[in-house]
Amino acid sequence: MGRDEIEGKLEGILRDLSDCSVEVREKAASNLEDIKYDLLKYMDLSLLKKVVPKLMEKLDDQSGKVRYYIARTLESISSKFPELFKDKIVELMKKLNRPCKEPYRIYDRNSHDEVYFPNRCQHARYWMSQILENVSKNFPELFKDKIPKLIKLLHDSNDEVRINAAYILGNIGEKYPELIKDAIPRLMEHIYGYEDICYSALVALWKVAEKYIDVFKDKIDDLIERLEWFSTSEDIPETIADLLHVIWKKYPKLVKEKIKKLGKDLDECKVAALRAIAYEHPELIFELIPKLKKALNDPYELIRERAAAALGNIGMKYPQLIEDIIPKLVELLIDEDPDAREVTYNVLDDLIEKQPKTIEKIIPKLKEITLRVITETSTFEEHYLENLTRLIKQTIIKKDPKATKDLISKLKDKLKHPSEEVRKRAAQTLKEIEKPEIIKNTTQNQ
Repeated sequence: MGRDEIEGKLEGILRDLSDCSVEVREKAASNLEDIKYDLLKYMDLSLLKKVVPKLMEKLDDQSGKVRYYIARTLESISSKFPELFKDKIVELMKKLNRPCKEPYRIYDRNSHDEVYFPNRCQHARYWMSQILENVSKNFPELFKDKIPKLIKLLHDSNDEVRINAAYILGNIGEKYPELIKDAIPRLMEHIYGYEDICYSALVALWKVAEKYIDVFKDKIDDLIERLEWFSTSEDIPETIADLLHVIWKKYPKLVKEKIKKLGKDLDECKVAALRAIAYEHPELIFELIPKLKKALNDPYELIRERAAAALGNIGMKYPQLIEDIIPKLVELLIDEDPDAREVTYNVLDDLIEKQPKTIEKIIPKLKEITLRVITETSTFEEHYLENLTRLIKQTIIKKDPKATKDLISKLKDKLKHPSEEVRKRAAQTLKEIEKPEIIKNTTQNQ
């Protein structure tokens, strides 16, 4: 659709949004979905300035469906042109407080958790709070006098509104941390919520942690508990690790003593927590490196896998601290657990890229493992060779001509093995090394 067509459709939608019939208004509002992205693409700022106030008026419509589509459209506009809503903050916050049917939840027997189902009106409130969040990213100063109302929204019945309120407070706190002190207790309560609520609160807390370091030093146990609870998430553990690091800079002994407790009765959650800390701030867990090294031999595969990842994270910055367990990491390439094998390959691959000197430690054990895999046909499946051959290319083939010649010679010897499976694996490995002359010889031998 071209600009003229978009303007024509929009004119018709705005006209129908004032119709007496609820059905007509709801149909018009839903039609905004069809032109929403074209609206942003073809309409300039001057035209949108005229459109936004008209749509804002419709956020008071009696139909929750109308409010939902309008709010969603306005959120899309605010994500690209937040300046259009600088003078709409008070109005939006008033509309957020408009009486609305409470969100309802049902209990999910499979996840043993409540499932949140907002009605249309509540969903519209979510999009309105998202508009405010978009504006706060660019103009946090406009919210300086709105802190009490935002703290109140942290108690809202709508989970999504609470999440956006936390993000807004974080955006304000990043520039004006002195304004957010009264919000810290409530934000700390949020870290016990489900993942999205927890993460939004943690982001806000992290942005003001430097300012209120003495407040946060009493929250270390809570942060570590959450770190264990959400250890398998992506963003939450790293944000908690960042918070702990901020505290550590002023109270290193206190933080290390608290973290040290993770080393007691090591389980998969505690190892994952240590992995998250090691990703950005390995200095916080130096004392637990011996525990992690021991965990590489744990009978439980998740512990082996996560210990390898944690040690790999440490090795990215401090390779000398894990030199002694490089052979053991190479050994994990043929672990019985496929996830442990994959994680270990990624660890070694990263080490090769970031710390090339570790290659010298990898090569001897890699040669041994490769030949063992090829020979022990009753134990190893064919696809086990994939990560091994990739590492051979990155290490032995590129860095050690003598070891390359020796490995190729031994692989060629396997082409004469009485077992057809051994011959097949040896040939496959030789071909995957991608040496043209080897491929030729291999074909002839077969």
